[in-house]
Amino acid sequence: MASRFFLAVTCLLLTAACGSAPEPEQGKIAGNGTAAGGTGAAQRLNPGRWQQAGALASVAGPADSRCVSPEEALSTANGSDEQIGGALAAQAAKDGCKMGTVMISGPTIAWTQTCSGAILTMSSEYRGDSSTTTISGGGMPTLTTKSVRIGDC
Repeated sequence: MASRFFLAVTCLLLTAACGSAPEPEQGKIAGNGTAAGGTGAAQRLNPGRWQQAGALASVAGPADSRCVSPEEALSTANGSDEQIGGALAAQAAKDGCKMGTVMISGPTIAWTQTCSGAILTMSSEYRGDSSTTTISGGGMPTLTTKSVRIGDC
């Protein structure tokens, strides 16, 4: 279960990167995926071919790359607080988890969710064409993965 969950989260977070200067803090999203703060969107993710490395990549298997479309980039990282919260909540529900809170502040999207009674804390930090994602909690060691944009699709 944990490996499948981390793989699903990894797939969602493989899209992590930003393309321009981050906007100021946008607000907090409640557990239901609705914004409790601002609703602005920021360019955090450059669409293109992405590859992952690090602890989560070893759970997922050999290094692989995948294409992130402009539409996927919008819904998972570049959209409004509501769009990002909705994408995270949809993935959590798909994995049989319950969404907690989401904080979007500059280049960082951080959230919590509960899976099989375990509370997990996740955070993605965006830096141009790369990102770092950390997952902790649930009695498991902290896992970190780095993603890089390797070109166009």
